[in-house]
Amino acid sequence: MASNKLDDNAVTLGKLADAAVNSAKTLDDSINTADLKNGSVTKDKLAADSVTTDAVKDGSLNPADLGAAGTFTLSPGTITNAACVDQIVDVSGVAAGDRLLLTAPADLEPGVVAMPLTPTVAGKLPVRVCNFAGTDVNAGPKTWSYLAI
Repeated sequence: MASNKLDDNAVTLGKLADAAVNSAKTLDDSINTADLKNGSVTKDKLAADSVTTDAVKDGSLNPADLGAAGTFTLSPGTITNAACVDQIVDVSGVAAGDRLLLTAPADLEPGVVAMPLTPTVAGKLPVRVCNFAGTDVNAGPKTWSYLAI
């Protein structure tokens, strides 16, 4: 029986030397998604700025993907009408100079408004709480959500 030259000369994994296949020996556009092992493209393998807005699936990111996110309890106490009080809350992940978003609790007293101030110390979130209720308000402890970018 004649030998099949194609089979005898076939390139198999056992015939390849370590690092024998590299970019110079691979045709441009010849590697496809199906050729990649699941999980083989990691963040360390991506070039800087290679993932842009167009490459991110809409709705796929959560607050932790954008920055530090979490909750904290704020107890401003009595706030005089038309006045503001500043408080500093310990939160993890906040860095000096971060941009912040706050989400108020659903049971926040009417007329009370809070805003984050730019942190100057890591782990410390300054919050300004103001009373526009038309009367003094005793603002009790509430759980707030934050996102620091």
